[in-house]
Amino acid sequence: MKSKLSIALILLAAVDLATATDYTFQPQSGNSGTWSVNGNWTPNGRPGTGDTATIPTGKTCIVSSQNEAITTLTIASGAVVRVSGRDLTLVSYGSTQPAISLSGKIEMEKPSSVMPRLLVSGTLTFSGDGSIQASVADNLGPAEVTGTDVSTRVVDFGTVTVRGSIQFTEYLNLRDGFFVVDCADDTMLFGTLSTPTEFSYILLSGEPAATVSDGTIRFGTAITHYAYTTIEGKFYVQGGLMEFTRYGFHVSSYIGFEVSDGELKFGDQAGVGAWNGIDFSGGQIRLGGNATAVFGDLN
Repeated sequence: MKSKLSIALILLAAVDLATATDYTFQPQSGNSGTWSVNGNWTPNGRPGTGDTATIPTGKTCIVSSQNEAITTLTIASGAVVRVSGRDLTLVSYGSTQPAISLSGKIEMEKPSSVMPRLLVSGTLTFSGDGSIQASVADNLGPAEVTGTDVSTRVVDFGTVTVRGSIQFTEYLNLRDGFFVVDCADDTMLFGTLSTPTEFSYILLSGEPAATVSDGTIRFGTAITHYAYTTIEGKFYVQGGLMEFTRYGFHVSSYIGFEVSDGELKFGDQAGVGAWNGIDFSGGQIRLGGNATAVFGDLN
Protein backbone atom coordinates (compact mmCIF):
# COMPACT_ATOMS: atom_id res chain seq x y z
CA MET A 1 0.00 0.00 0.00
CA LYS A 2 2.85 2.35 0.88
CA SER A 3 4.64 1.80 -2.45
CA LYS A 4 1.42 2.34 -4.41
CA LEU A 5 0.85 5.64 -2.59
CA SER A 6 4.39 6.79 -3.38
CA ILE A 7 3.93 5.96 -7.06
CA ALA A 8 0.64 7.85 -7.12
CA LEU A 9 2.25 10.93 -5.61
CA ILE A 10 5.07 10.84 -8.15
CA LEU A 11 2.57 10.56 -11.00
CA LEU A 12 0.57 13.50 -9.65
CA ALA A 13 3.71 15.61 -9.44
CA ALA A 14 4.63 14.73 -13.03
CA VAL A 15 1.16 15.68 -14.26
CA ASP A 16 1.36 18.99 -12.38
CA LEU A 17 4.75 19.88 -13.89
CA ALA A 18 3.49 18.98 -17.36
CA THR A 19 0.87 21.73 -17.22
CA ALA A 20 3.45 24.52 -17.71
CA THR A 21 2.48 26.67 -20.71
CA ASP A 22 4.24 29.13 -23.02
CA TYR A 23 2.24 32.36 -23.32
CA THR A 24 2.71 35.34 -25.65
CA PHE A 25 1.23 38.73 -24.77
CA GLN A 26 -1.16 39.94 -27.49
CA PRO A 27 -3.44 42.63 -26.01
CA GLN A 28 -6.99 42.71 -27.34
CA SER A 29 -6.91 46.45 -27.95
CA GLY A 30 -3.86 48.44 -29.03
CA ASN A 31 -0.35 47.68 -27.84
CA SER A 32 -0.92 47.65 -24.07
CA GLY A 33 -3.06 45.73 -21.62
CA THR A 34 -3.11 44.10 -18.21
CA TRP A 35 -1.45 40.84 -17.29
CA SER A 36 -4.52 39.49 -15.49
CA VAL A 37 -6.86 39.48 -18.53
CA ASN A 38 -6.90 36.00 -20.06
CA GLY A 39 -7.81 37.32 -23.49
CA ASN A 40 -4.60 39.35 -23.66
CA TRP A 41 -2.57 36.16 -23.99
CA THR A 42 -2.05 33.52 -26.65
CA PRO A 43 -3.14 30.85 -25.90
CA ASN A 44 -6.04 32.25 -23.93
CA GLY A 45 -5.24 32.19 -20.22
CA ARG A 46 -3.20 33.88 -17.52
CA PRO A 47 0.49 32.96 -17.06
CA GLY A 48 1.51 31.89 -13.58
CA THR A 49 3.93 29.75 -11.62
CA GLY A 50 5.80 27.32 -13.86
CA ASP A 51 4.82 29.09 -17.07
CA THR A 52 6.80 31.05 -19.65
CA ALA A 53 5.58 34.50 -20.68
CA THR A 54 6.87 36.51 -23.66
CA ILE A 55 6.25 40.23 -24.20
CA PRO A 56 6.93 41.03 -27.88
CA THR A 57 8.49 44.21 -29.25
CA GLY A 58 6.18 47.22 -29.00
CA LYS A 59 3.89 45.72 -26.34
CA THR A 60 3.36 46.97 -22.78
CA CYS A 61 2.10 44.47 -20.19
CA ILE A 62 0.80 46.06 -16.98
CA VAL A 63 0.68 44.34 -13.58
CA SER A 64 -1.85 46.51 -11.77
CA SER A 65 -5.07 44.73 -10.85
CA GLN A 66 -3.54 41.93 -8.77
CA ASN A 67 -0.21 40.35 -7.83
CA GLU A 68 1.29 38.02 -10.42
CA ALA A 69 3.87 35.21 -10.48
CA ILE A 70 5.92 33.70 -13.30
CA THR A 71 8.89 31.37 -13.66
CA THR A 72 10.34 32.36 -17.05
CA LEU A 73 9.83 35.82 -18.54
CA THR A 74 11.06 37.25 -21.85
CA ILE A 75 10.79 40.99 -22.49
CA ALA A 76 11.85 41.78 -26.05
CA SER A 77 13.64 44.94 -27.17
CA GLY A 78 11.10 47.77 -27.20
CA ALA A 79 8.72 45.88 -24.89
CA VAL A 80 7.74 46.86 -21.34
CA VAL A 81 6.45 45.14 -18.23
CA ARG A 82 5.09 47.80 -15.88
CA VAL A 83 4.59 46.76 -12.24
CA SER A 84 2.16 49.33 -10.85
CA GLY A 85 1.59 49.11 -7.10
CA ARG A 86 1.68 45.30 -7.14
CA ASP A 87 4.04 42.34 -6.67
CA LEU A 88 5.60 40.42 -9.52
CA THR A 89 7.11 37.23 -8.11
CA LEU A 90 9.80 35.32 -9.99
CA VAL A 91 9.31 31.87 -8.60
CA SER A 92 11.11 28.55 -8.95
CA TYR A 93 9.07 25.57 -10.12
CA GLY A 94 10.29 22.08 -9.43
CA SER A 95 13.91 22.04 -10.56
CA THR A 96 13.42 25.10 -12.80
CA GLN A 97 14.87 28.31 -11.41
CA PRO A 98 13.32 31.67 -12.38
CA ALA A 99 14.83 33.56 -15.32
CA ILE A 100 14.25 36.85 -17.12
CA SER A 101 15.50 37.55 -20.62
CA LEU A 102 15.45 41.34 -20.56
CA SER A 103 16.13 43.31 -23.73
CA GLY A 104 13.35 45.82 -23.05
CA LYS A 105 12.31 47.41 -19.75
CA ILE A 106 10.71 46.59 -16.43
CA GLU A 107 9.10 49.77 -15.08
CA MET A 108 8.29 50.04 -11.37
CA GLU A 109 5.46 52.48 -10.66
CA LYS A 110 3.91 53.55 -7.35
CA PRO A 111 0.55 55.16 -8.20
CA SER A 112 -0.70 55.11 -4.59
CA SER A 113 0.57 54.12 -1.16
CA VAL A 114 1.36 50.56 -2.30
CA MET A 115 5.01 49.89 -3.16
CA PRO A 116 5.67 47.97 -6.39
CA ARG A 117 7.90 44.97 -5.71
CA LEU A 118 9.88 42.30 -7.46
CA LEU A 119 9.89 39.21 -5.25
CA VAL A 120 12.50 36.52 -5.74
CA SER A 121 12.17 32.82 -5.01
CA GLY A 122 15.23 30.69 -5.69
CA THR A 123 18.05 31.90 -7.96
CA LEU A 124 16.87 34.53 -10.43
CA THR A 125 19.08 34.91 -13.50
CA PHE A 126 18.84 37.83 -15.91
CA SER A 127 20.13 37.79 -19.47
CA GLY A 128 20.19 40.61 -22.00
CA ASP A 129 21.12 44.27 -21.65
CA GLY A 130 17.74 45.77 -20.80
CA SER A 131 16.85 47.78 -17.71
CA ILE A 132 14.78 48.02 -14.57
CA GLN A 133 13.51 51.58 -14.25
CA ALA A 134 12.24 53.31 -11.10
CA SER A 135 13.33 56.93 -11.46
CA VAL A 136 11.30 59.90 -10.31
CA ALA A 137 12.51 61.61 -13.48
CA ASP A 138 10.27 59.21 -15.42
CA ASN A 139 7.37 59.40 -12.93
CA LEU A 140 8.34 55.98 -11.61
CA GLY A 141 9.41 54.53 -8.26
CA PRO A 142 10.06 54.13 -5.48
CA ALA A 143 10.21 50.34 -5.63
CA GLU A 144 11.54 47.32 -3.76
CA VAL A 145 13.37 44.12 -4.68
CA THR A 146 13.26 41.47 -1.98
CA GLY A 147 13.28 37.75 -1.26
CA THR A 148 10.19 35.72 -0.47
CA ASP A 149 11.45 34.42 2.89
CA VAL A 150 14.46 34.49 5.23
CA SER A 151 16.62 32.24 3.04
CA THR A 152 19.13 34.21 0.97
CA ARG A 153 17.91 34.57 -2.62
CA VAL A 154 20.34 35.09 -5.49
CA VAL A 155 19.69 37.73 -8.15
CA ASP A 156 22.20 37.53 -11.00
CA PHE A 157 21.72 40.79 -12.91
CA GLY A 158 24.36 40.08 -15.56
CA THR A 159 24.53 43.16 -17.83
CA VAL A 160 21.14 44.58 -16.83
CA THR A 161 20.95 48.23 -15.69
CA VAL A 162 18.99 49.01 -12.50
CA ARG A 163 18.11 52.71 -12.26
CA GLY A 164 16.31 54.96 -9.81
CA SER A 165 14.68 54.79 -6.38
CA ILE A 166 14.95 51.12 -5.49
CA GLN A 167 15.54 49.47 -2.14
CA PHE A 168 17.08 46.02 -1.99
CA THR A 169 15.99 44.45 1.27
CA GLU A 170 17.55 41.68 3.32
CA TYR A 171 18.36 38.11 2.32
CA LEU A 172 19.52 38.90 -1.22
CA ASN A 173 22.80 38.10 -2.95
CA LEU A 174 23.14 40.58 -5.82
CA ARG A 175 25.56 39.51 -8.55
CA ASP A 176 26.95 41.79 -11.25
CA GLY A 177 24.69 44.43 -12.82
CA PHE A 178 24.91 48.17 -13.39
CA PHE A 179 23.30 50.29 -10.66
CA VAL A 180 22.61 53.90 -11.66
CA VAL A 181 21.20 56.98 -9.94
CA ASP A 182 21.13 60.15 -12.04
CA CYS A 183 18.17 62.14 -10.67
CA ALA A 184 18.37 64.43 -7.63
CA ASP A 185 15.12 63.03 -6.23
CA ASP A 186 16.17 59.38 -6.40
CA THR A 187 17.73 57.27 -3.64
CA MET A 188 18.93 53.72 -4.15
CA LEU A 189 19.35 51.82 -0.89
CA PHE A 190 21.12 48.51 -0.38
CA GLY A 191 19.71 46.92 2.78
CA THR A 192 18.22 48.88 5.65
CA LEU A 193 19.44 51.60 8.01
CA SER A 194 19.20 49.70 11.28
CA THR A 195 21.24 47.03 13.02
CA PRO A 196 20.03 43.57 11.90
CA THR A 197 18.74 41.22 14.57
CA GLU A 198 20.24 38.28 12.63
CA PHE A 199 22.41 37.74 9.54
CA SER A 200 19.92 39.45 7.24
CA TYR A 201 22.28 41.41 5.01
CA ILE A 202 22.54 42.22 1.31
CA LEU A 203 25.53 40.49 -0.27
CA LEU A 204 27.18 42.14 -3.28
CA SER A 205 29.13 39.74 -5.47
CA GLY A 206 30.61 39.29 -8.92
CA GLU A 207 31.54 42.47 -10.80
CA PRO A 208 28.85 45.05 -9.99
CA ALA A 209 29.23 48.69 -11.00
CA ALA A 210 27.41 51.45 -9.11
CA THR A 211 27.33 54.99 -10.54
CA VAL A 212 25.81 58.11 -9.01
CA SER A 213 25.81 61.37 -10.95
CA ASP A 214 22.93 63.01 -9.08
CA GLY A 215 20.77 61.86 -6.17
CA THR A 216 21.97 59.24 -3.67
CA ILE A 217 23.28 55.70 -3.54
CA ARG A 218 23.42 54.48 0.06
CA PHE A 219 24.77 51.21 1.44
CA GLY A 220 22.99 50.14 4.62
CA THR A 221 23.10 46.51 5.74
CA ALA A 222 25.25 45.48 2.78
CA ILE A 223 28.36 43.30 2.68
CA THR A 224 31.38 43.40 0.37
CA HIS A 225 33.86 41.86 2.85
CA TYR A 226 35.93 39.13 1.14
CA ALA A 227 35.31 36.63 3.94
CA TYR A 228 31.62 36.51 3.03
CA THR A 229 31.45 37.24 -0.70
CA THR A 230 33.56 37.25 -3.86
CA ILE A 231 33.48 40.67 -5.47
CA GLU A 232 35.47 42.85 -7.86
CA GLY A 233 33.18 45.87 -7.68
CA LYS A 234 33.71 49.40 -8.97
CA PHE A 235 31.92 52.44 -7.57
CA TYR A 236 31.76 55.72 -9.51
CA VAL A 237 30.93 59.07 -7.92
CA GLN A 238 30.32 61.62 -10.68
CA GLY A 239 27.97 63.86 -8.71
CA GLY A 240 25.38 63.52 -5.96
CA LEU A 241 26.17 61.35 -2.93
CA MET A 242 27.44 57.83 -2.38
CA GLU A 243 27.36 56.86 1.29
CA PHE A 244 28.60 53.83 3.21
CA THR A 245 26.97 53.54 6.63
CA ARG A 246 27.97 51.77 9.82
CA TYR A 247 25.34 49.08 9.25
CA GLY A 248 27.33 47.34 6.51
CA PHE A 249 30.49 45.25 6.49
CA HIS A 250 33.21 46.47 4.11
CA VAL A 251 36.41 46.52 6.19
CA SER A 252 38.30 44.21 3.80
CA SER A 253 36.86 44.28 0.30
CA TYR A 254 38.12 43.93 -3.25
CA ILE A 255 36.31 47.03 -4.42
CA GLY A 256 37.55 50.26 -5.97
CA PHE A 257 36.37 53.84 -6.34
CA GLU A 258 36.53 56.52 -9.01
CA VAL A 259 35.54 59.96 -7.74
CA SER A 260 35.33 62.87 -10.18
CA ASP A 261 32.59 65.03 -8.61
CA GLY A 262 29.97 64.90 -5.88
CA GLU A 263 30.61 63.35 -2.47
CA LEU A 264 31.86 59.96 -1.29
CA LYS A 265 30.86 59.71 2.36
CA PHE A 266 31.73 57.22 5.07
CA GLY A 267 29.19 57.76 7.84
CA ASP A 268 29.71 57.72 11.59
CA GLN A 269 31.48 54.51 12.70
CA ALA A 270 31.62 53.18 9.14
CA GLY A 271 34.64 51.11 8.13
CA VAL A 272 35.74 50.47 4.55
CA GLY A 273 38.88 48.81 3.21
CA ALA A 274 38.96 49.13 -0.58
CA TRP A 275 41.90 47.06 -1.77
CA ASN A 276 41.36 47.97 -5.43
CA GLY A 277 42.08 51.59 -4.58
CA ILE A 278 40.64 54.94 -5.55
CA ASP A 279 41.08 57.31 -8.48
CA PHE A 280 40.31 60.84 -7.33
CA SER A 281 40.05 63.80 -9.70
CA GLY A 282 37.42 66.00 -8.03
CA GLY A 283 34.56 66.18 -5.56
CA GLN A 284 34.79 65.38 -1.86
CA ILE A 285 35.59 62.48 0.42
CA ARG A 286 34.04 62.89 3.85
CA LEU A 287 34.46 60.78 6.99
CA GLY A 288 32.00 60.84 9.87
CA GLY A 289 32.90 60.41 13.53
CA ASN A 290 35.03 57.31 14.21
CA ALA A 291 34.86 56.32 10.53
CA THR A 292 37.76 54.58 8.80
CA ALA A 293 38.54 54.36 5.09
CA VAL A 294 41.62 52.54 3.79
CA PHE A 295 42.44 52.40 0.08
CA GLY A 296 44.82 49.90 -1.48
CA ASP A 297 46.05 52.54 -3.93
CA LEU A 298 45.47 56.28 -4.29
CA ASN A 299 45.68 57.98 -7.68
